[in-house]
Amino acid sequence: MYKMIALDLDGTLNNDEKKITPKTREALLAVQRHGVTVVLASGRQAPGLAREAGALDLKKHHGLLLSYNGGRIEDATTGEILYSQAIGRGTALRFLRHLEAYPELSPIVDDGVSIFTTDASRHKVQDESRNNNLRIEIVENIADAVEARGFSPVKILTAAPNEILVPHLADIRRGFEDELSFVQSAPWFDGQRRQ
Repeated sequence: MYKMIALDLDGTLNNDEKKITPKTREALLAVQRHGVTVVLASGRQAPGLAREAGALDLKKHHGLLLSYNGGRIEDATTGEILYSQAIGRGTALRFLRHLEAYPELSPIVDDGVSIFTTDASRHKVQDESRNNNLRIEIVENIADAVEARGFSPVKILTAAPNEILVPHLADIRRGFEDELSFVQSAPWFDGQRRQ
């Protein structure tokens, strides 16, 4: 018998309507009753796993929440962070300032509660806020806000329509290849995490 089942959310656990079907939910509740640990694994920010975790009673069964493309793992029952690999603050600040040279891109950075942005209408900010249960906080400068709040982000998303993002990918990554890992997780996202 399996001891653990790890599931991506969108397109795997969730159907095209972004919902867990009743049959899938019942099957996962049943295996948890037999001691199998269910892990939700996603590129989403940590609060973005709450709906699916609740539907599967992960809190009751000591499920695990793997968020930020593996950058953070949390015990769903205790809330204990079992693993976290944040981007070093200095690297994050240098990278965010580097992105300022590309005003058509939309950096999306969160502290687990809020997405920091200079404009709530920027590309994908509203979607990320809604999908990840994060409020939007308007700031004058994202790097300055990260520095003032004194946190190190686990992930930095760079969003733009594909026709704008793709031509800039090499320039966005240049100079940070040895410090960050880059993954284009959707046609409009280039996500960065510490290696």
